[in-house]
Amino acid sequence: MSGASAGRGAVRVLIVEDNADDVLLIGRALGELGRGVAQTVLTSGSEAVQWLTRTADTDPESLPHLVFMDVNLPGRTGFEILRELRGHPSLAHLPVIILTTSDQESDARRAYSTGADSFITKPFRYASLKDKVHEAVRTCLGAEDPG
Repeated sequence: MSGASAGRGAVRVLIVEDNADDVLLIGRALGELGRGVAQTVLTSGSEAVQWLTRTADTDPESLPHLVFMDVNLPGRTGFEILRELRGHPSLAHLPVIILTTSDQESDARRAYSTGADSFITKPFRYASLKDKVHEAVRTCLGAEDPG
């Protein structure tokens, strides 16, 4: 797990992704928000469920504002993890953005029917990724504009 402390008003983001290049691109886009961002990076879905469950039980104020999760994770898929999160009373509300290499309409439908708040297709064009990341943060924070 890695993180960047950004202060009390920071946007807390969990990135569940096993590809270091994708983590760097998402982190770069988050860094360009114009406000503090506290990132936690986990590389497997099981690790994410354990971390989120523990955080919900011990320090719910530290839960992320937003989760970016890859579909193709070691062990369990992002869809399986998302279904588990949606079934957990303390985690069901978390906004989850699914990341995938698939551009199949059926995968997008599956993501949304499983409870995803958005769906981003890889490989990323950086400008498009940045726009989607910024929009996701704006949406999850409601009326507060992150920058």
